[in-house]
Amino acid sequence: STWGGTGTTMVQEVEVAVFTSGNEERITSPQHKSSESTPILPAVISAAVFPPAHSEPPLVTDGFGTKTIGRFASFCLLTNNVTGPGLVLLCSVYESSGWVPTTAAILMCCVVSTLSCFFLCDAMAKIEGNERFQSRVEFTYLLERFLPRKVYLLTLIVFLFSLQSSNVASIVQSSQTADMTLLASFGHTCALQLFPLDQFGTYCIREEAENDSPFGYAWVISIGFILVMVLTLPFAYLNLDDNMWVQMFAFLGLTLIILEWLVQFVFHGLDFSRIPTSTADPSGLLGNILFNFAFIATIPSWVNEKKDTVPLTSSILSSTFLGTAMFILVGWLGALAYKFGEEDLLSILSNDPHAFVITKIGVYCFPFIALVSSIPIFSIVIRYNLLESGLCGNRWARFWSTIAPWIGALLFYSGDLLNEIVNWTGLLTAAPLNFILPCWFYLCAQKIVSEKSRSTSPRDDESADGDEQPLLPPIQGTVQEKEAVVVLPLYVPWKWIAWGMLVCVSVVNVWAVVVELLS
Repeated sequence: STWGGTGTTMVQEVEVAVFTSGNEERITSPQHKSSESTPILPAVISAAVFPPAHSEPPLVTDGFGTKTIGRFASFCLLTNNVTGPGLVLLCSVYESSGWVPTTAAILMCCVVSTLSCFFLCDAMAKIEGNERFQSRVEFTYLLERFLPRKVYLLTLIVFLFSLQSSNVASIVQSSQTADMTLLASFGHTCALQLFPLDQFGTYCIREEAENDSPFGYAWVISIGFILVMVLTLPFAYLNLDDNMWVQMFAFLGLTLIILEWLVQFVFHGLDFSRIPTSTADPSGLLGNILFNFAFIATIPSWVNEKKDTVPLTSSILSSTFLGTAMFILVGWLGALAYKFGEEDLLSILSNDPHAFVITKIGVYCFPFIALVSSIPIFSIVIRYNLLESGLCGNRWARFWSTIAPWIGALLFYSGDLLNEIVNWTGLLTAAPLNFILPCWFYLCAQKIVSEKSRSTSPRDDESADGDEQPLLPPIQGTVQEKEAVVVLPLYVPWKWIAWGMLVCVSVVNVWAVVVELLS
């Protein structure tokens, strides 16, 4: 059989091995490459079509981006992923927990998250056919490859739910902040009330309600909600590489806002007696900080679309170190300058009568820059993982990743219920998905490589051919002649470091859940 040309559907009879909980099952089925076809098998199997001799493998382009993300765009994207909305909450954490444990926790999370990124990337590079990151390997493929079938299905649901809840939370927080900004700027903001039904219609408010939503517990479609939707929804339909100019703009804006805030703190006055060295109340410490560093699950999507010339190690190190410096400077200096209590940095600065005008402009711009820039990225990462896992085709993947979060945000816009859901979702899923699983992926990949290296006889190699996973097709833009990527130096005992991280993070995560339950 031969590969069809452009605009045709390619069909080829192939025999692939499907592994389910250790049992091998051979399936012979036609493989279709079509933009709207729903794969019969998981995407990694349905994409694994063996071309005949002297033919090129198909390029992975349907629903995905290509390898065009440059060095500065990579740095901006990763830094934006690290410095999310949790940045404005760190001042109150410094005030309530003390500067020593808070700074130590931030530095510890910086090291753990950086190592988790490297372990995850190393596991990706150990997959046959992806030694140069020339193929598309999303987080869901790693779940399927290195977890038993039942555990994979459960973890897949948890992973997608975690990303979706984070996206809904970003939409709700951006919309609520947009309404509060309109209220502070123009003295009122309006909405269409949908529930209760007896009060259906448009109305305006001139002061905030006491809970998170400025409209209280009413179910509304507000001007802020519509404004955020108009600004972000078009970018969610694009691919990751197409969003880089948005990320660069957001990074530059975020950097300017943080620098101006630091100047505001110094001019307001730093009182070193405001922050204790440490306190006996650790509740909220790890939960808030872990939430800020829970970006590792989005790393594979960036690796798949970065240029081959972009250095992986320096990109990750520079972005995580800069994000950590921003956390410490904003959290520590902000807590030295102001008294927070239960309020966040945005509320304190917006209510400060002595704050610079440019400071208040930064307060109003920060939610749009920090949150709005993250909404399209969440949607794109969700779509990529839905497509690669084979759960749905291109159209449904776009619906669940782009439209469904806005429906969820509409349902959770009112009241305070979303905060509880997000807090517990982050506490229960952030550490396992972002810190524990990358270590496990690395250990499993190392085990597979070690077993293959011990198999030296021709008979063993010949018998093992049927047990190997089929090679993945390359991504458009890959430099085929490049050598295999070495993520981690060989002279460091990474295996024991990965085991130590896996055990320690698991214990700390359980401890954090217990502390939150008892507090």
